[in-house]
Amino acid sequence: MGDFFNLTMEVKTLVEEHGRFRASLNDIRSHDDTDSRCDELELDFEVIGLPQHRLIPVRNTEPITIYISNAETLPVVTVRDDFPVVPHLNVHEDNVQKSLCYSDLGYHEIRHKLNGRFLLMCIENWFRKTSMNQLHRPDQPLEPFFPYVNNVIVWNGQLGEPYFDKYIVEDREFGKLMYRSGDGNYFAVFSLYVPPDFSNLIHNMPQTLLDLLCSFKNRDTIITWLANLLSIVKFPHMYNAYFRQERNTLLACKVLINIAIPKQRTDGAHIEAYDLRSFVIDKSLKDILADYGLLLNGSKIEPSKHPGGNGANIAITPFNVHLAQSRLECRCANLVDEADGEKQIALVGAGAMGSHILNNCLRSGYGKWTIIDHDYFWPHNIARHVLTGNDIGHSKVKSLENVANLIQSDSDLVAIAEDVFSENASVRTAFGQADIIVDASASIAVERYLALDIQSNARRISCFLNPQGTATIMLLESADRSARLDLLEMQYYRELLRVEKYSDHMSLPETMVYSGTCRSISSRISQDNISLSAALCCKAIKLHTGNANGEIIIWTHATDSVEKESFTADKWITCEYDGWKVELSLSLLSEMQADRRNALPNETGGVLIGTYDIARKRIYVVYQVRAPEDSISSPTSFIRGCANLPERLKYIHETTLDNLTYIGEWHSHPSANTQRSTDDVKLHEAIVSYNRENCLPGCMMILGTDNYSIFIDE
Repeated sequence: MGDFFNLTMEVKTLVEEHGRFRASLNDIRSHDDTDSRCDELELDFEVIGLPQHRLIPVRNTEPITIYISNAETLPVVTVRDDFPVVPHLNVHEDNVQKSLCYSDLGYHEIRHKLNGRFLLMCIENWFRKTSMNQLHRPDQPLEPFFPYVNNVIVWNGQLGEPYFDKYIVEDREFGKLMYRSGDGNYFAVFSLYVPPDFSNLIHNMPQTLLDLLCSFKNRDTIITWLANLLSIVKFPHMYNAYFRQERNTLLACKVLINIAIPKQRTDGAHIEAYDLRSFVIDKSLKDILADYGLLLNGSKIEPSKHPGGNGANIAITPFNVHLAQSRLECRCANLVDEADGEKQIALVGAGAMGSHILNNCLRSGYGKWTIIDHDYFWPHNIARHVLTGNDIGHSKVKSLENVANLIQSDSDLVAIAEDVFSENASVRTAFGQADIIVDASASIAVERYLALDIQSNARRISCFLNPQGTATIMLLESADRSARLDLLEMQYYRELLRVEKYSDHMSLPETMVYSGTCRSISSRISQDNISLSAALCCKAIKLHTGNANGEIIIWTHATDSVEKESFTADKWITCEYDGWKVELSLSLLSEMQADRRNALPNETGGVLIGTYDIARKRIYVVYQVRAPEDSISSPTSFIRGCANLPERLKYIHETTLDNLTYIGEWHSHPSANTQRSTDDVKLHEAIVSYNRENCLPGCMMILGTDNYSIFIDE
């Protein structure tokens, strides 16, 4: 037999044993005449469970070919050329060859559980449901210096040297709105510095430039400003960039005057506030020069032959100032301190939950964000996302970057439109520089990847809703990362089993179809719950990252109230056996040790519950089913009974949505000896044989006086 992939050999063994799967292996070969090596299995696959009367003519035995490669893609399963075109069937470019769309998840999403049995179960399920046309689900307080006016300008409140900036002025119902925009017209900006005011009087609104300057005894400042501003003609590069070195274009600019008037309670007191004001001069720089009896000669301002009115003929239009919302302003408005505002945060997942978390944190000035997602925004997303119809067809992260720039005038958010699983350098850099990594992907695969495969000192946090959207869960790693996301995930499942009220926590929601494409199904979850969930997570992130402890938080909000329950992160023991890394819950170990002590001088035991990460060769030992009441124990033996065990295992599968399963057995020895006896070896062989049907290793654990041993065999 040639050198085939493990997955290939698992499929071959399963079909040749003629046990659970009935299929004839017609041929198996391996070739590397493409960019990646590929195994090819030709099977006559007998479909178990087909109905007598079928809506789609699926045969009892279907010829299929399975292509398994070393590329990070799911195996391809092709069917006969004359197979009818049905939902979830990929028709290739030649319009002849067809392959099954047997999973709505990509390779990285299911690689942790991809084995031979899983693959064959997917194929069988595809044929059976297709025959009944059921594969595609149908539901898928000082006075201001000047009085209030209706016109409004939005600016950053900074005063500086003379400069040019682009603004747009629009008519609105309240008056005029003026704001910075690259699509606007250039204004010459005059920052007018004025002395503090302690009069606490509202002064008359000036009507002309002369009135304004006289209000602050600052009549001659304008001449200096004009000279400095128009010196731009001395710098060809800058002059060309702004006005293409066209004098008429320069002199046609209108003028914006910005003032920050310091307000004091009494003369010499501290500055309590600033009255920010702007004034727009509709006339041009050329008109202002003329009114002051000046002209631009080369790069110098010189007196002209015609005396002017010194600003008396230059009308001004007042504007109230609204400060552009900077990150600092957002922090101040939300009582977020500077340190939290400077935290580097990488957000993975820009879907409904991620977009609302980002939106809340941007508006509160919390964190400096990098967002990572390769998905696009489509109409069905509008129901629960912060983006709008204007963003349809665009990258979610790029659109959210635009939103960030609209929320914060100085936003420095970085958007990376890449798959988190890619080896993209910008993704790796973002993780490496982050203080916190927030996972809002609602993906086990992403959570495990962030927990185990990403090299970064960042603390990880995972936020998600239960399937129906009636509860919010946050997994918060400890600061030292001893309580990783994957371990918190396992403890979360265990708490669902321990706490009776969570028995239906994982029940599946109604769904709706949002397009005609394959697997275009979306859960029906209330936007109220999405918004509430994001708010709860944002508050918890800000609060709980201040301490070093790992934690699981579950908020239940099925009604109009919220019930919170917190679980301190468990400690775990890691050991290795025969190439497998075993993660053992210390809480579970303590529980089993107590059972052992209570049973002395007899032996005792139980069923080990956990999960496998096949791709990473990890076994998580999370929970136990205690010895059934029909078990037989003595000082020299323990025979585990079966009373209510099938029902208990079914409950575990349903409550954890198949995320926890049977992995093996444990029993105790009255002495310190934890080595396998002859009977123990036979028991382990039986466990291995049972699990081998599922292409999974068998685990046995023996507890002694103050130690234990774990044995893994495939």
